[in-house]
Amino acid sequence: MPIEHWSEFVVLVSLSAEPQVEEDLLDATECVSLHSDCDVVVDCSQVDRVGCCSCRRLLDLDDTLRANGHRLLLCGPTGNLGATFATPALTQRLGFAADRFSALARLGLANA
Repeated sequence: MPIEHWSEFVVLVSLSAEPQVEEDLLDATECVSLHSDCDVVVDCSQVDRVGCCSCRRLLDLDDTLRANGHRLLLCGPTGNLGATFATPALTQRLGFAADRFSALARLGLANA
């Protein structure tokens, strides 16, 4: 899973397919704890499904970012994954964008 520092204040995380998603999210959380002054975009376009533990990791990452005044945006969820993320518990907490460039643009506009 590549973690890219898109800019000084934005980290882009490209998730791998399950069963690697949970480990990828742990790596992303560790990266954010070391570089806490950033927003995070998580690209889910290569992921078909996520388990409960991975959803919990996403919420934990969101909590960590919010505590530091930053945002988490998920992009690219399609098919079954899009339906999973459509639950009220997740849509009320997490931000979504159609693709990584839309997410990065949204963060850029918010930080301008």
